[in-house]
Amino acid sequence: MKNLLNQLNNFCCNNRNILFYLFFFVFYLMLGFIFTGFNNSYIHHLNLTLYSDTARVYHEMVTTVGPHHEEFSHPFFALISQSCVALIKLFIPSTRFSIIIFISLCSVSSIFLIKKCIEKLTDNISSALIISLIYGFSFSTLVYGTMPETYLLSSLTNLLCIYYIIHLIKSDVKELTIKNIIVLVGLGLLNFGILYSNILLDIIYIVFLLINVYSKNIKQILVTLLKVIILFAVSGIFLSLFQKLMFPEHDMFFWHLAVPAEHYFNFNLDFNKLLWVIKCNYFNCLYCFNIQTLKGNTVLALEHAGLFKLISALLFYGLIVFNYIKNHKNITDNLKFAYLFIFILGFNLLSNLVFNVSECFLFSQTTLIFIMLLCGIILGNAKDNILKWICYLLILTELIQNTRVFKNIIYPHISSLNTQAAFNVLIPVFYSIITGLSFFILILIFKNLLINKNILNETLENKFFITLSLFFGYMILFIIFNVMFQGYEDCFIYART
Repeated sequence: MKNLLNQLNNFCCNNRNILFYLFFFVFYLMLGFIFTGFNNSYIHHLNLTLYSDTARVYHEMVTTVGPHHEEFSHPFFALISQSCVALIKLFIPSTRFSIIIFISLCSVSSIFLIKKCIEKLTDNISSALIISLIYGFSFSTLVYGTMPETYLLSSLTNLLCIYYIIHLIKSDVKELTIKNIIVLVGLGLLNFGILYSNILLDIIYIVFLLINVYSKNIKQILVTLLKVIILFAVSGIFLSLFQKLMFPEHDMFFWHLAVPAEHYFNFNLDFNKLLWVIKCNYFNCLYCFNIQTLKGNTVLALEHAGLFKLISALLFYGLIVFNYIKNHKNITDNLKFAYLFIFILGFNLLSNLVFNVSECFLFSQTTLIFIMLLCGIILGNAKDNILKWICYLLILTELIQNTRVFKNIIYPHISSLNTQAAFNVLIPVFYSIITGLSFFILILIFKNLLINKNILNETLENKFFITLSLFFGYMILFIIFNVMFQGYEDCFIYART
């Protein structure tokens, strides 16, 4: 018995990252089945919850025909999401369940990357675990990680960019190779392709990296930046032309660059706007204070904040500030990253003030990942176990409160559930556990295969380069095969009738 427990303990220690990933994968898969699997409302109607366009996003994930209305806002989202969903459909026949699995994988990968970024910055596994749990159970992640939407995928692509940049700077790279530049451009294209405004973040990331790599060599910074811009522009136009082959009615993104500012922005600023943006992006993203239903749409309510939730959120931020005051001398190594995240948070705050403020919660995911990374740097030097136990209690209250609000969001649409089985929570739990265990076995097989082939010994730069090359190559092949066989299915249907 003792040997068995020791073997189990060794197995858990050797595979703790996989087990962490599996736990959140099953958790989000279960919520995804409840939210989207048995509920038709969110795939047929817009603006049901927090102004999200679930029906439009679901449509873009599954169909190549008909117009895709957000080419400017989400230039390559249809291509990226459909190629990923098609890959999952090789194993899962159901289109809807394939989409749920894809959304769950994006959610879990974002949580996992938060953990890995903080570990790489601070070398503190316990603090990284605390922050990733807080992010994983936050209201913004719970909502956008279980419905067909673009914002969680945008968080994932941003975190991929950040993780690669952290690695390059921490590795003390003295010069960017052509392979590094190609990886940066590939990650930037994915980030921009999901949400057009991410191009501003791409620029911030690149400039920050170049300043840290080349220090005061202004000429080298400008030359490398020019290379990145040219390669990014050429690759973006090339990918857009290829996408046009697959989606004939999908306009190329650069045809929409002259969108009138008033279509998206409102420059009339006041204190109430500032209050609303701070509440949505710094408090509601962690704990949902209150919701209300307006014309069938579940939205955030400014009034009746909920004292317990407000105190919990303030306590979390208070603990972070307290730890910073106590241990600020120990974060000098990561000070430049802290300044980067503070700058981006300030930039996001200003952009949300001039954007459509009533819908600013849509962008809470982008703000939340930088809040978590900044808190991770500060908490990474915490040596007080009491502080960490308080954080674990806050995680528990966050999970209870946010899942309760999640249930309240689902409840108004309970009448649209298409089977009585949806009332039985055992069905999504069963699906989630079976799929999660299958996924776990596949990961173990894949991990052992990589170990046997010595692929895990490759540098992170090579892993990123190989993965991105395979993914973009796969997307091109996906386009070619779709164009070649487009219309054949209709012919077969006609022949059968």
